Amino acid sequence: MTTAAAQWCGRLWRLAMGNKYTVPLNVGAIRESCFRPADKWTPPTGDELRYLLENVLNLSQEGLARHVGVNGRTVRRWVNGESDIAYSVWCVLCIDAGLPPIWK
Repeated sequence: MTTAAAQWCGRLWRLAMGNKYTVPLNVGAIRESCFRPADKWTPPTGDELRYLLENVLNLSQEGLARHVGVNGRTVRRWVNGESDIAYSVWCVLCIDAGLPPIWK
């Protein structure tokens, strides 16, 4: 791990530990580029989205669909990697996970 990566991991760990969830965000599970403003953002993979839902938010795919107002098929496409989650929806999930606004 590079020094920059270690520093980023430390910052994200502190952010994750300060939220209301008991499971810390495993920084190796989601790429740093997924936490950037829209012009530099990389959409999370299905595995990264699944990790956030199951291990941080404790939210089912059906629960996510209800939470953001989409149908279950749309969420399945995101989780299966068939389509990218919308940046706005990802921002909502990051806020729900206790992370600061990524769009700033």
